[in-house]
Amino acid sequence: MSQEKKPKKAVKKVAKSKDNQIKRAGVITVLSHYPSQDESEKETEVWKEKRIEAKTFESEPAHAGAKFGLTLNIGNYESIRVDATVTLPCYPEEIRAALEDAFRIAESTVKAEVKDIKRDRRN
Repeated sequence: MSQEKKPKKAVKKVAKSKDNQIKRAGVITVLSHYPSQDESEKETEVWKEKRIEAKTFESEPAHAGAKFGLTLNIGNYESIRVDATVTLPCYPEEIRAALEDAFRIAESTVKAEVKDIKRDRRN
């Protein structure tokens, strides 16, 4: 009896570029350009080296954007306006889903900021 050979599994190739970025199937690992989001370090903007995975595009990406804002009456005829605008790169076929994501991100960002403002004004 001859044994059947099992097909080899496809292996995604990983390559390192000159600037030490790790690339694989539509994703590249890069260093973040933003300070730490750790709550205890928020005021000092501590910069830590953090690797993130970023989506790469095989063609020119489309961009989906959303803006969300609220105006808060803080009394004494004064108000505070909080706005967030989010633009996400995407493939043209993903625009509707990207728009929903962009709006959700903008809305949650503004609502969190409004919550912080209200909490700070009570203290």
